[in-house]
Amino acid sequence: MRSTRDLAVRIIEQHRRAVSGELRSALAAFRDPIVDSPRERDVQWAAGGTDQRRDFLSGLWETALAEVVELWRVADEHTAGLAVLLGHNELLPIPMLSLGRSIQEALLEVCWAVDPVIDPSTRTSRWAALALRTIQGNAGLLSQMPNGAVKLVDVRTAMSQFPRCRTVP
Repeated sequence: MRSTRDLAVRIIEQHRRAVSGELRSALAAFRDPIVDSPRERDVQWAAGGTDQRRDFLSGLWETALAEVVELWRVADEHTAGLAVLLGHNELLPIPMLSLGRSIQEALLEVCWAVDPVIDPSTRTSRWAALALRTIQGNAGLLSQMPNGAVKLVDVRTAMSQFPRCRTVP
């Protein structure tokens, strides 16, 4: 008979495999949108403008896609950490709760960013906010890294140019 901990670790590992499969499906749907899907509506919405607008939106979506994938990766690593803690001899509820919260925050952010019921312009605005938040959030840490001061100048320059890009061309 399996212990409760063994069962919990097994469930977590099954969940990780299922989520990984869903992520692969979502990435495929992003690249090749399903008919009448929110992603197809995003692409159709972008097609209605100039080449400059389409290029801008395409670049924004690619940047934000990388952020969403990173959030999935973070959630997956925290889930792996949770499985390790569950397999430990000592029950450690505080780190487990912290990991659970981190998993929840990452996945809620993904859900917020890709909400299928909102219109394409709102979804695109959320993707832009997600990308900008990541740049701004990492800027402070960058200054503490080797050669970070040099890179920080580049980041601040890029951030200062963002207000000029706020409206879609």
